[in-house]
Amino acid sequence: MFPYITISKITLGFITISVFNLLVILAVCIGFLIVWVRSSHLGFNKRTKIWLISSFIFVGFIVSHIFEIVFYNPKVLQRNPVDLLRFWGAMSSYGGIMGGLLYVIIIMKYLRLHRNIQLGFIDCIAFAFPFAWVFGRLGCALAHDHVGINTDHWLAVQFPGGSRLDLGLIEFLYTLLIAILFVFLNFYRWPPGFFISSFCILYGPARFIMDNFRTGDPRYLGWTPGQYGSIVITFIGAYLIISIIRQQGYKKIYLEQSNLKKEV
Repeated sequence: MFPYITISKITLGFITISVFNLLVILAVCIGFLIVWVRSSHLGFNKRTKIWLISSFIFVGFIVSHIFEIVFYNPKVLQRNPVDLLRFWGAMSSYGGIMGGLLYVIIIMKYLRLHRNIQLGFIDCIAFAFPFAWVFGRLGCALAHDHVGINTDHWLAVQFPGGSRLDLGLIEFLYTLLIAILFVFLNFYRWPPGFFISSFCILYGPARFIMDNFRTGDPRYLGWTPGQYGSIVITFIGAYLIISIIRQQGYKKIYLEQSNLKKEV
């Protein structure tokens, strides 16, 4: 079992900083840097690239908060609708992912970019996500935001009131594995859309299972909002994989990833 560790704030000289907020800022910076570097081959000028990445992050945060309030804390909305405008408050991962990506897709459609460029940029975001998200979930694990059921499983945390699952910690560990896998996959060439489809298929089903063990989350017809989000991105991932195979051909994809080392 894991020991119970909680770190809410750290003091640097005269400044006291929330550890969660610090890790979120770090996640944003790392994600921005990775997308910036990986999207260099897509032909965007610097101004357009900065605008696309920054607005994706901004819209993602806004939709993340709205999703959290509407689906996870509707009573807060009924009590004080103004909380919906406090975008620096509680956040939902699926709201941020789907809101940000939908925004980017709409913008790129409006700009009439080629389909491969659209998928290429979304791939850059998908590749960066686990490397950034691992810091976000580390913040959740240290704050114990997503407490699970009581259990003596080896993945449990020894809470003061008894051992139980900490879904923030479990997702942190799982996201770390995805990031490591992406590092190895990055040594090969893949068709546009590979990383977004891979992320959806890897993350969606796992998150669906993990949400079964959460306590305190609202449920609609027996499922949490996160589980509905998991179904959506899993189907999106499956659709993209099938589309890639139909368009590229399995044999061609296999030969490309087997024979061509990706340039670093």
